[in-house]
Amino acid sequence: MSRMLCLMVFTLAHLLPFASGQDYIISDVEDSISKWNKLQADFWSWNIKISPELATEAGVNYYNDRLNSYTKAVYEQKKADIDVFLGRLQGIDKDKLDKRASINFAILQNRLATFSEGFKWHQYGPLNPISIASGPQRNTEHLISLIPFHNRGDFENFIQRLQKLPNQFHEWTENMKKAVEMGTTFHNVSIESVPSELDEMIPSDPEQSVYYQPFKATLDGIQSISTEDKNGIRARARVAVEHVITGLATLRSYITNEYIQHTRPNIGVSTLKDGYEFYKACLKWHTSVDISPEEVHQMGLDEIAKVKKRMEKVVREVKFNGTSAEFVANIKRQPRFYLNSPDHLLEEFSDMIDKRIAPKLSTYFKDVPKRKVRVQPSSSQGPIGQYIQGSSDGTKPGTFVVNLPSYDRMPTFMMMSLTLHETLPGHHLQWMYQMNSPLPKFRIYPDTTMSDVPLTFPHYTAYVEGWGLYAEYLGEEMGVYKDEYELMGRLGGEMFRACRLVVDTGIHVFNWTKDEAKEFILTQTSTSVAMAEYEVNRYITLPGQACAYKIGELKIHELRAKAEKELGAKFDIKEFHHVVLDNGPVPLSLLETVVDNWIIETKSASNAEQTKCVSMSTGLVPGILLMLFSITLVVTLRAY
Repeated sequence: MSRMLCLMVFTLAHLLPFASGQDYIISDVEDSISKWNKLQADFWSWNIKISPELATEAGVNYYNDRLNSYTKAVYEQKKADIDVFLGRLQGIDKDKLDKRASINFAILQNRLATFSEGFKWHQYGPLNPISIASGPQRNTEHLISLIPFHNRGDFENFIQRLQKLPNQFHEWTENMKKAVEMGTTFHNVSIESVPSELDEMIPSDPEQSVYYQPFKATLDGIQSISTEDKNGIRARARVAVEHVITGLATLRSYITNEYIQHTRPNIGVSTLKDGYEFYKACLKWHTSVDISPEEVHQMGLDEIAKVKKRMEKVVREVKFNGTSAEFVANIKRQPRFYLNSPDHLLEEFSDMIDKRIAPKLSTYFKDVPKRKVRVQPSSSQGPIGQYIQGSSDGTKPGTFVVNLPSYDRMPTFMMMSLTLHETLPGHHLQWMYQMNSPLPKFRIYPDTTMSDVPLTFPHYTAYVEGWGLYAEYLGEEMGVYKDEYELMGRLGGEMFRACRLVVDTGIHVFNWTKDEAKEFILTQTSTSVAMAEYEVNRYITLPGQACAYKIGELKIHELRAKAEKELGAKFDIKEFHHVVLDNGPVPLSLLETVVDNWIIETKSASNAEQTKCVSMSTGLVPGILLMLFSITLVVTLRAY
């Protein structure tokens, strides 16, 4: 009888997992993981195939002889393919994925849905591919620098890519013609300077073209290619570049003689058909949150009032008799706050990074970047400084590009906040975390075309630029602002970002004129007339983009305050920064979820540790009592 009972127990023990569904659960998990891995691999393969320029940026060289296409048929096919991917995502149980995979799942779902929903606006942004913010005159040298030139095949691929450029210019022209027909063109300020910029790309000698430069010293340095073959490569390259120059000239002619003559009369996009909804879509694309333009406008006014109080406090501390704007305007006129040469500007930026910021990072961050940021000059006009990401393999470092022609317009008291924003602990640190985190390729290289917004994959401007502003603030905690002047420089920048919320919405929703927008900036800040002009033109061209900075920064501050309040003494600034940066660019709603989960996990770990300590102490009590009883007994016996 006992043997039979043992057999029954043995049988039940082996059947129980099947009865409880345990093996089925394991199978479901494996199935979800398998489907997810296959889908993201398929998506990346599809993405680099339809976007060969992205493939080059990502170091995938299979498509280096091709270019992106911008025809209506391409956009329609892309939309259809993306809807298929969205359908496949619905077939995956994301609850069966681990924490990091779940985040990547949510990101891909958001990106695909953003493009699919944005297709409604395919006759807006995509029909206007060239402006002061986009086009062949923007960052061409950088794009060429991403192309490998190691062997003959690399040069042959680049020649083929050059041969296709005139057709790409033609596609852009056809799109602009459609914009004119549909009445969805830019305002004149967004494109009036482009023809002169294109002129700089149209030299009389093709060998002076930026497109020909790799065929000079770079080609000379390749020992595996014979002199005869090099001569042949150069001859074909020259012909290809001649065609590119002709294509640029044709493009320039169309913009000057046709497109500019039909630009929209009003600066705000709300004057376009369904313009208010278009602006809301652009605002959502950049901020990654559902927020009304009216809310953003009021947020800007509130922030202006808050920053103004801080600025006035500094003014009182330095005993200046005047307003904060007058104080900044006054010190801007003082020669002691300007450097005497472009080289001195580069040197000062490098010293700020290496000597003043870097030594403080380990107090605030777990993972201090191993790769230094490179400070490099730029001879072109544009922002005084901007950060350009390096390559994922480390062969090309992250670069802080400084606009040397602007050296005499950059007061030294404004340099620290800019450096914090663009390098450490700003965008360079962001990029280093991104490189060190096990992110899938589709997240490292988001394939964003700014001129297509909102019909393009988001790169989460609010997260990226919000961190940049938070980095400027963090400089205060780190103690890197050396005096009230540098602190005022930081606050002046913060005031400017607050003004952007008001001005951007003012232009595109409240029908402000360009003069009203400029006047608001000039009244609230110490910005020069030239800079106010540049900024307003930018807001007109990129509706919603300028609002992302402050909205992102405020969200990071909000999440930090929440974590500090709920965790109390358990709050660790290094851990908080790690959590914010570790997952790379994300929508603000997902960032909030990530931080909330970290707070819960930290509390749980703390409670578990306390429970363990209580359990251990409880377990010790009987032993201690027994020991005391034994000692008492021994002492008592000895007494007798």
